Amino acid sequence: MKSLNLALSMVIAISLAGCGGDSTEPGTLSYVGTYNLAAVNNGALPALYFPNEPGLSITGGATTLRADNSFTETVNYSTFFAASGVTELITVIENGTYTVADSQLTFTIADKSSWRNGLSYTGTVNRDKLSFTWDGNSYLYRRTP
Repeated sequence: MKSLNLALSMVIAISLAGCGGDSTEPGTLSYVGTYNLAAVNNGALPALYFPNEPGLSITGGATTLRADNSFTETVNYSTFFAASGVTELITVIENGTYTVADSQLTFTIADKSSWRNGLSYTGTVNRDKLSFTWDGNSYLYRRTP
């Protein structure tokens, strides 16, 4: 009887271990969705990205991770020319692919129109947060419900 109880306990424990959570294992696709840019370098948006003339701020953005392991990243910038007082709004859209290993993602830009074409960078995804560092700046995205 003791061995039957132990066996049942083990089967239940193994079954429960495979349930729930926010796994990023292939097949579960819990990381698929749209994440909106929430912070740059731990600061709120708009975030000053380049303080010299012309000034450049990041005003928003989003990254969409799709089930086919492709992604699109959109970043909105505001450029201010102090001498003329002119502000220009710029949107940069880049496409690529990503791979997942545990909670780490490796992004590869596959966009021939981008100067970053072929470049790779890594990030992490955990529940509703996607984060990565690019060119010395950290980016935090939160999943859209």
